[in-house]
Amino acid sequence: MRNPALIATLALLGLSSTGALDCIGHPLGCHFGPSPTYAASKLVIPAAMGFNGTLLGEVGHNDDGKVLDPKWLVFRIKVIKVVSYDARNRVRLSPEELTAQWKDNFVSIGPANGSAPLPDLAAGDLVLVTGFQNEGHIRQTRTIAFKPGEEELNCYTFVSKVKSGSKVSVVLRKIGKEKTFSLAMEKDAATGTMVPQADLVAGVDALTEKTVVIVKLEHDAIKAIKPYEPPVKGEFVKVTTQKVGSKTMQAVQIKDAGGMTQTLPLSAANLTDLLRASRALKAGAAILYRTESDDQGAWLTDIHPPLQ
Repeated sequence: MRNPALIATLALLGLSSTGALDCIGHPLGCHFGPSPTYAASKLVIPAAMGFNGTLLGEVGHNDDGKVLDPKWLVFRIKVIKVVSYDARNRVRLSPEELTAQWKDNFVSIGPANGSAPLPDLAAGDLVLVTGFQNEGHIRQTRTIAFKPGEEELNCYTFVSKVKSGSKVSVVLRKIGKEKTFSLAMEKDAATGTMVPQADLVAGVDALTEKTVVIVKLEHDAIKAIKPYEPPVKGEFVKVTTQKVGSKTMQAVQIKDAGGMTQTLPLSAANLTDLLRASRALKAGAAILYRTESDDQGAWLTDIHPPLQ
C-alpha cells in the first residue's frame, strides 16, 4: 500500500532538484518548471562552496536581452572582485584567491527568501551584492546599485533639484545613500539679497536624472557641479614637491599613458585626501587621475588605483 505522505515528500524533492522550490516563502510564489541557468561553470567550484560575503560586479544583460527577469527576479553580473566575507563564510580561500577564480565570469543572481526588493538596475551599473552561494549559484540578501564613476571621490549620481524659498538644493546619491547639498549663494546686485549662484542653477537645470556628476564642496555647499568625465590612466612615480610661483607645493610625479613624466602640484581644495591617497601608492602602480588648469598651470585634483 502506498504511503501518501511519502509520495508527496518525494514529489517535493523532485521539484527541488529543478530549482522550483527556490522561491518558497517568496511573496511572488513559485514557478514550476526548469530552473534558469544560474552560474558559469567556473563559479561552481568545491573550494567556493559555503561563500557568505559581498561581491562587486557589473550588471549585464540576461539571455533575453533584459537586465531583470520578471519571473525569477534574477539579474546577471560579471564578477569584478570579492569585497569581503561575513561571519558565516566557510570558504577557505582568501577573498583575493576567490576573486582570481571568479573574476570576469558572469553569474546569474536571484533573491534569497525574505530579501529586500531589487533596486532599479541597468546594464553597465556596478553593484555590491551581499549574499551566499547555494547549490552552485549565488543568492543575494541585499544589492546596492551605483553608476560607474559614483564610487570616486566627489562623484555622485544626480537625483533631483529641490527649491525652498530662495534656497536651491540638490539630492545626490552615492553607493546607495542619498544626501542633500545646497548650492553656494551670492549677493544679487539688483536686490542686495542672497540668492543661489546663477551658474550653479543653470548647471543643475541642464542635468537629467541619474547623471553622474563631479562636485566641489565647501562646508557642505556645492561650489561647482558638472557631468562626470572618466579619469586619465597613468602610472604613479612618487610624492614630491613643485614650486608654483614663490611657493613650494606638495606634488605627485606620474607617467601618462604615453610614457611622459610630469609633476603635478596637489589642488589645495582637497590636499589632505590627495596626499593620503598618493602616499598609499607604490612606485609603478597603475592609477587613474584628474587635473584642472588655471593661470598657474595644471593641478592634480584626483588620484586613485583602478577599480578593476
